[in-house]
Parts: sequence; structure tokens; C-alpha cells
Amino acid sequence: MLGLARSLALEGEGPIPGLVQAWSDALPFADGAFDAALCKGSIDHFDQPEAAIAEMARVTRAQGRVVLAIANFESAACRLAKGIDTLRERAGGAIRPGRRMYDVPSDHFTRYDLDLMLEQVGRSLEVERVEGISLGWGFPGWGRVLERLPDAAARGVVQALGAWARRLPRHADVVLLAGRPRASSTSP
Repeated sequence: MLGLARSLALEGEGPIPGLVQAWSDALPFADGAFDAALCKGSIDHFDQPEAAIAEMARVTRAQGRVVLAIANFESAACRLAKGIDTLRERAGGAIRPGRRMYDVPSDHFTRYDLDLMLEQVGRSLEVERVEGISLGWGFPGWGRVLERLPDAAARGVVQALGAWARRLPRHADVVLLAGRPRASSTSP
């Protein structure tokens, strides 16, 4: 991420204004310094995710919001893909090579499902919103199916599945959690 930030910086090799490099479990900011904190698609890469969530809550003002978007490796698409692979294997068929979508990549430290998300986030946040994002994304062949549909039909399918995902976060590909810092997470 630092390399990307540097490549996007207008000042080239020098310090990048506003960029702070720090450990996620020891942020160098005062309690309540920010109106909001956002962590999109990375909390499962942290070796101490609960400490990182607590730090996000600490540096967010009491009425602010902390928002996390987390990959759900127990999504309906992951479970369906794993079930199909299991049936193929039992029938003596070959499993496609490489990492399967339901396998947690080696750079992820935590395999999240909704219950674990709620448990960890709930220690530092008063959770106000839990919403799913997308159903079926990443499922083998999903992109090819959508490509074969007329644009309006593909858009309609994606929108309909997105609406279901919002209501059924346990089955969604990504879960969005948002809430306010618990009183014990922020300064008085």
C-alpha cells in the first residue's frame, strides 16, 4: 500500500503529505481524533485484528463511525463452490488447480464468518449496521454467465442478488459492519 501511495503522490520521492505509516494496533493519533475510520478488505490480513478494531474505535470520536468491510469465506458462493468440488472429488473427478475461492489466501490471518465478525467488532463498537454486499461474486464461471446475458439482464441479476445480500449478510460475499465506538474505547 505504501508503494501505491508513493506512486500516486505528486511530490515524488519526498514525504507524502497526510501519509502516516504505523502498526494497526498502535495508531499514532489522539483519542477521538477522527470523525470516522474505514477498513475495507484488510482486517483479515492483520495478525491482531481485535487490537486494530479497538484502535480504530479509540481514534474515532464518540459519535463517529467505524466501518469495516470483510470478506466472508462462509458465504453462500463459497459454500456452494466447496460443495460442488466435494461432489466432483467423491465422483472421482478432478478439482480445478490453484487456489479455490473458498480457500483463505496465505496472506490472510483470519477466516471470517459473520459470527466471528460480530464477536470481534462488538467488543469495541456498538454495532448499528450489518449488511451484505453481493452474492455469487467470484463463484467459478460467474463472470462467464453474466457475459452471456444481455447487459440489462446481467445488471438486473446483479442488482437482485445485491438486494438479497443486503438482507442476508450471513450469505453475502462481503459483510459491511458499522457502528459507534463503545464508551470504553474512547476517551471521556
